[in-house]
Amino acid sequence: MSTPQTLSAAVLGVGVLGPGIADWAQLQAVLRGEQSWTQAPTALPAPELLPPAERRRASRVVKAALAAGTQAIAQAGLVASDLPVVFASSGGDGHNCHALCELLASEDRQISPTRFHNSVHNAASGYWSIAAKAMAPAQVIAAFDASFALGLFETLSQVQYGNAPALLLACDSEYPEPLHGKRSIADVSALALVLAP
Repeated sequence: MSTPQTLSAAVLGVGVLGPGIADWAQLQAVLRGEQSWTQAPTALPAPELLPPAERRRASRVVKAALAAGTQAIAQAGLVASDLPVVFASSGGDGHNCHALCELLASEDRQISPTRFHNSVHNAASGYWSIAAKAMAPAQVIAAFDASFALGLFETLSQVQYGNAPALLLACDSEYPEPLHGKRSIADVSALALVLAP
């Protein structure tokens, strides 16, 4: 019988964006009780790393992912284009999914090319590769409520067996009603972790 392997890594950088939270420094202050958390819609910064055309097309979940990823990379002091990335999302872009369902249920079923290319689950990964000029491998994981855990497992595996840093980028978006009643995510949010051996 083989001995179970333990996966471990150092955290070099953290990025976070969510309701009432702009970054890791603010979240730390809230968790330490130095600052109170105030419920507020997620403030999405413009994805400045993207060229103007892609910036206009970027969805809410893409903007959140890019913001958190950029924070984590800056904190780690690494170059984004060199890092392999694992994206984890339970459902991708809830607003886009809702809009596509409405279109498909209507008489006019013509879907815009922008809406279509943002509908794929790996859209955030594609935008990240453009923004970061990344040529390193990217994995995209979707496993409903287990998405973050599996994304973390995949990233830890890459760090341990590749003996090099990697970025975990987990993001999700809220759904409008009626889907919100079945998947009640409060608002778009993202968490990024730069992990290293």
